[in-house]
Amino acid sequence: MLNWILLPFFLVPCLYKTGYKEWVITSKSITVAGETSFGGFSCGYAINGLLDTLHLSSADKLDFDIPVEAFSCGNFMLNRDFRQTLKASEHPKANVEARDFTPNSEGVECKIILDIAGENIEFEKVQLKELPNMLEANLEMNFEDLGLSPPRKLGGLIEVDNKLSIHLVLGL
Repeated sequence: MLNWILLPFFLVPCLYKTGYKEWVITSKSITVAGETSFGGFSCGYAINGLLDTLHLSSADKLDFDIPVEAFSCGNFMLNRDFRQTLKASEHPKANVEARDFTPNSEGVECKIILDIAGENIEFEKVQLKELPNMLEANLEMNFEDLGLSPPRKLGGLIEVDNKLSIHLVLGL
């Protein structure tokens, strides 16, 4: 009988989603995608096995550093080109910071700051959509936002479009 009475006290701290006041983040990932004259590309980074608690308050923030060398684009040539484009030798880390959280009916709204290739880009009022076992956001930006020109390869035969799509996922 005593076991049944104590059981809820042991189970409650183990719950991963604790309601709209806080979430336990178990993974973080970012994918940068774009189009070229030859086709699309997608470069991603993910980290798993986390237990970061995100409290939905204006004082809390969530950030993670990304070693630019750790982005994977599917093959060594794309990896090398992506790292060169982001000036990995000058700026070996990128950073994603989310803060100023406000809960709403779809999940939570926040401000996201990307520090990549030595530039800080702020996205105000980004919707983190709540889906089963995750929060996700999609951002759009251009190479010019990073102070970069879209890369060209093989004497201009392969050109990268200016637009970049960024997909952020926080696993719950």
